[in-house]
Amino acid sequence: MTQAQPQHDDDEPDARCGGMAPRLVLASVTACIGMGQSSIYIILPPLARTIGLSEIETGAIVSASAVIFALASSCWGRMIDRYGARRVLLIGLLGYSAGTMGFGLAAEASTAALMSTQIAFYALALSRMIHAAIGAGSYPAAMTVMAGITPPQQRTSGMAALGAGFNTGLLAGPAICALAAPFGFGFPLFAMALMSVATMLLCSYLIQAQQTAPARSSDGAASGAQWLLILSVLQFGVISGMQQVIGFMFQDRFSLSPLETVSAIGVALGVTAICSLAVQGALSRAPSLDPANVLDLGFVCVLLGLLLIGFGASQWIASAGIIAMGVGNGLTAAGINGRASLIAGARQGAVAGRLGSARALGFIIGPIGMTTAYQSSAILPFLIGSLLIAAMLCGNRFRDKPRLDLPPK
Repeated sequence: MTQAQPQHDDDEPDARCGGMAPRLVLASVTACIGMGQSSIYIILPPLARTIGLSEIETGAIVSASAVIFALASSCWGRMIDRYGARRVLLIGLLGYSAGTMGFGLAAEASTAALMSTQIAFYALALSRMIHAAIGAGSYPAAMTVMAGITPPQQRTSGMAALGAGFNTGLLAGPAICALAAPFGFGFPLFAMALMSVATMLLCSYLIQAQQTAPARSSDGAASGAQWLLILSVLQFGVISGMQQVIGFMFQDRFSLSPLETVSAIGVALGVTAICSLAVQGALSRAPSLDPANVLDLGFVCVLLGLLLIGFGASQWIASAGIIAMGVGNGLTAAGINGRASLIAGARQGAVAGRLGSARALGFIIGPIGMTTAYQSSAILPFLIGSLLIAAMLCGNRFRDKPRLDLPPK
């Protein structure tokens, strides 16, 4: 007598190839996202000056896309759970490619005087909003796929691999801009769009449908996810706010010229990105990690960094604080993503999408809050940031939550 087969979900992700290939291609997805984020801040300001856009118009392009990204991430998360992570991943990469290519075409047309400044503004804003609205599904889909191909003991390592890919993109974006910009503002973006198309083709081959039903969420998943969303908003709000005020602080405290400030901050942030990449790369190769412990360590590093920046008597001490803060940010991102994936159960996409929205919200409110605080007192943003991080560390450490039961070494 043949036993009846249980119902299966054909939309859950799986890898056609074993080993590290699926993780690498998912890391390349987040690398594309990182390249797009870092390159826009390099290309847009000089492009705006060239075609006659004001600072307000330039800021409006970035702000509008950030708001749309925050709204779209949650929507894509729900679609992942309904239609499957693989489909959303491919659609997100397609939207990323289309938005990036459109932005590059608008940049080239505007600098060639083929459109007016006003039309160029609308074309650049529209392409960036398409990039945000459709491309927002890429990261939560990549997280969901990673959750499907990693066991619980390796979940945080898998999420760290996504973070390492993102940091690689942050470093590669400026390099691509430097190499391709002599040909025109749009050429770096054309190159990135082609890279994302190639990544999409790799994903379509390597990521296939898995014939298993998703695990059910635990009873404490809802409250645990809410706690992680709060941590994401506050953590990324503090980090993004610090990124805005550190330049002012360096110039004011150490009496640097504008060019000296750019050089000092650029070197410190470059070293920070490399160190964060190295830490996340090491985490991605760890056989088993408890995300709660990784998160605690990340908060300690960020807190140490804020104290060194805020109270450092020399430029070297403050620079060391920037590096510590960056490394801590990489650790906390891996810890939050790993913990969220473990408690999400069958709602992987929804939780990942809400995390994306929470981070975008932090990046929206953080710079406004911290720059306002800096106008009142140069030390106030660092005091506020330190208190928030300390509160998150204590809350995460002593909150009643299960920790991952790792196998003995």
